[in-house]
Amino acid sequence: MSAIVVDYTTLGRSEQLLDRQAQHLRAVEPYLRSHGDIRDSTGALLALLVPLSMATVELGAQVARGAARVAELTADHVRATSTTYAEADQAACANLDDLATGLGSAPAPWQDPRGGVPPLGAAQESAPSDHGDADSWLGSKAQGVGTSVRDAVADARGIGEDVSRWGSPGQVVEVVDASSYLVVPQATDNPVQDLRWNAGVLLGSIDWVAEKLLGISVLAECVFKPLGGDWRAIKCSAAAWGFAGEAYAATGRNCAGLVASTTAGWQGAAGDAFRVTMAAYAAACAGLQAACDHVSGLVSNIALVSSLACSGIGLGLRTIAEVLTQLAAEASVPVVGWAVGAATIWWKIEKVVGIVRMIYNILEGLADAIASFVDAKTSVLDAIDLVEDLVSGLAARTPVAA
Repeated sequence: MSAIVVDYTTLGRSEQLLDRQAQHLRAVEPYLRSHGDIRDSTGALLALLVPLSMATVELGAQVARGAARVAELTADHVRATSTTYAEADQAACANLDDLATGLGSAPAPWQDPRGGVPPLGAAQESAPSDHGDADSWLGSKAQGVGTSVRDAVADARGIGEDVSRWGSPGQVVEVVDASSYLVVPQATDNPVQDLRWNAGVLLGSIDWVAEKLLGISVLAECVFKPLGGDWRAIKCSAAAWGFAGEAYAATGRNCAGLVASTTAGWQGAAGDAFRVTMAAYAAACAGLQAACDHVSGLVSNIALVSSLACSGIGLGLRTIAEVLTQLAAEASVPVVGWAVGAATIWWKIEKVVGIVRMIYNILEGLADAIASFVDAKTSVLDAIDLVEDLVSGLAARTPVAA
């Protein structure tokens, strides 16, 4: 049987670290609800995205609650184990006091070793000072849109063997402030709004020509109805999911650090079981980050497609404006103008109709990108499985004081 070594400072600071990680993770849920959700359903396309976003955020909130619960349960187990150790020490002290009294010596007063544990202190690292730019986040993550979260989660399950390298022997410390990554995402670029403004300038005075000839308003049907709402929310949502993933990664680093930092101060079956749990939890946090990054990539894909769509639609509207201006000019000249324009009016109308069809195809492509966001639910469900496995295992486990 291996020797039992207990440093109450190691146990006490481990409790504090886990309690703090639970606080970080509890902050993820309101953060995703505030910044990861897309709620503006003003336009027809955003109206397609809103229910998908709401469902995914709800699942993300469930993941955050579960991850926080894992940290809380583990901290409770450490507290219970520490109490069991202290009670055993107190009983041993009482036996020694009885022996001392029998030998005529004064008994030594019992002092609870848990009372002198120093506070954990601030984290050693935090998010970079420029953290929070949604535009730069979109650019850096666009290349990873196609990553399979199932593969990432599988990889996360297997890193437990290497996770101890993230910590170092010695004092228990918080390596990273996970909450520092949960900043308000800032998106300044808004190509959809720019398109709406430019379309109004181009077609505002001649859209009536299209209504007369085609029976539709190009501005209404190709721009304002499908592309209404604040599309910056998409970039902010993509960044928010990514930032939540970074918070999970930071939590994983902190818990992985406990694997190495508790080795000297907590030896025995309970300490070994604790380190196995921390290795598994760190691996799970890597899986949660992978899930968040996958959701972020899907939302980033929508933002990227919408930006490209605006470029294509803008070129089409410019051509439509030129043709409608010609038609309006010809119509303004009585008799002669219509006589001159009669030879070309039909092919001009055909040209406008063709461009309108092209714009509809572009909008359908954007709708397809939005529909692909349903895959995000699968990603988060995989993450929920990870968390539920840990919660179930911890809930069924009893503290081991050995």
